[in-house]
Amino acid sequence: MPVLRACDAQQCSKAECCVDELFSWGGENLDPIAERARRHKAIITLLGQREKPGFSQSVIIDQASVFDPVALLADAGVASFARFLWDFLDMEAPV
Repeated sequence: MPVLRACDAQQCSKAECCVDELFSWGGENLDPIAERARRHKAIITLLGQREKPGFSQSVIIDQASVFDPVALLADAGVASFARFLWDFLDMEAPV
């Protein structure tokens, strides 16, 4: 969620409050990692509904302006994963 917060901290905070108010996250018999992923997915999906109502999360991420490309490029985790993919695919990273 750091990248999403860097894109629009105020909207991200509002979406977090909304999904936390609507749903309970976690529980004794639930996997905490899966619950965290579900919560993050719900936040991203909620933020993309204005531009892409009813669309899948992959469409929202691809076509809605939820993520700012500059924030993505500036995030160390995203950059590290991108380098991993380029190495794994045996490709040269774009300059």
